[in-house]
Amino acid sequence: MRIATIVSLVLATGAGAAELVLIPVPAGKPVFLTDVSDDGSVVVGNASEQYFTWTREAGVVYIGGIAPGFQGAGGTGRVSANGALVAGGSLNAASKAEASRFSVAQSAWTTGPGLGGTCDITSTSAYGMSADGNVIVGGGYATACGSFRAFRWDTTTGSMVAMQSWFGWSGRANSVSGDGSTVVGWQSDGTGARRPCFWRLSGTSWVQTRLSSPIGTSYTLLGEANAASLDGQAVVGQATIAGLQQPFRWTQASGTVGLGTAIDPPIPGFAVDCSSDASRVLCIFRAGPPPTSGEGFMWIEGRGFVGLEELALEAGVQVAPEVRLSLPLAMSADGKTIVGSGRDEFQGIDVTFVLDLRPAQPACPGDLNDDGDVNGLDLGILLGAWGQRGIADINQDGVVNGVDLGILLGNWGTCP
Repeated sequence: MRIATIVSLVLATGAGAAELVLIPVPAGKPVFLTDVSDDGSVVVGNASEQYFTWTREAGVVYIGGIAPGFQGAGGTGRVSANGALVAGGSLNAASKAEASRFSVAQSAWTTGPGLGGTCDITSTSAYGMSADGNVIVGGGYATACGSFRAFRWDTTTGSMVAMQSWFGWSGRANSVSGDGSTVVGWQSDGTGARRPCFWRLSGTSWVQTRLSSPIGTSYTLLGEANAASLDGQAVVGQATIAGLQQPFRWTQASGTVGLGTAIDPPIPGFAVDCSSDASRVLCIFRAGPPPTSGEGFMWIEGRGFVGLEELALEAGVQVAPEVRLSLPLAMSADGKTIVGSGRDEFQGIDVTFVLDLRPAQPACPGDLNDDGDVNGLDLGILLGAWGQRGIADINQDGVVNGVDLGILLGNWGTCP
């Protein structure tokens, strides 16, 4: 069913060009856009009590389920890379909120098997989904109102596995790498404080790694891991580093590296998502409530933090000065479509937005970090993503290879 009260306002440079779609939030009905397909064409979110999908052709369409916040349910709506599957929550046979998967083609929800326990309305809640839609992760109860446990649900086998938890303390999976190999989230400690961590399969068990501080001291970080690269080799999130809560990026080679701050004087920062190769990290900087009170930024490798309004302008989209794209929540695998919430300071209302940075024709193929030059920084990004997909897949054939390298080298130098 179409939501008649939500109207799309499109600000664009022309047909097929980059654009900003603003969806005013109806009074009394919280609306959140929480994920987007790889090509930016399908967006998932929730309004009031259920989930919806949005496309340019169909607009907003309710798909049912039990949305986060409704009657105490949790979770985050996610969508597969091709937009055909949605992870969310729906009521199971016992009328409890269960992590579930929605098939767009079948227009039906399938509930997960649960972990064996419930608390109030909740059995399990979905927070992340692999690129193919076959792996769903989140958190749930293994016993009645016991500790909240991270889980990984393989929908192809039907198996839902509780992730390793130190001393049975609570934890949650916030996301999963595109290939399903790395589950990321948080593990609480004895005081209830959250520690960023990830789980990977070792033998037949999913083993947890808690991220250490940049100087190598184990278990000193407070925060959460929120997203991972396609292959799971990079993890992003937020942590308190050098006394400042800031976005971080972790790899095996570099360890945990704080990305710093985009706001002066510094305020808390969060990394909420990353591109498939983690060369772009979507960030929020906010001092406190309400959720849309802060500012949204993209951290770009080789360039640093860039405001979303500035990125829009570079793509030819003029954002009205009273509109702040302040609460980005997710982006496509190439980092070119960003969805989230913001605020209209003139009208004093919140809005939700879809920001598409894809021009009709690439202005400068090979300028992967958008700094106006095709140079060694772009070459490094491409070589680091070799054999994968994402922003370095210049010809969009699904893999970074010699064809993309040839395009980059052919455009070497300052962009026209």
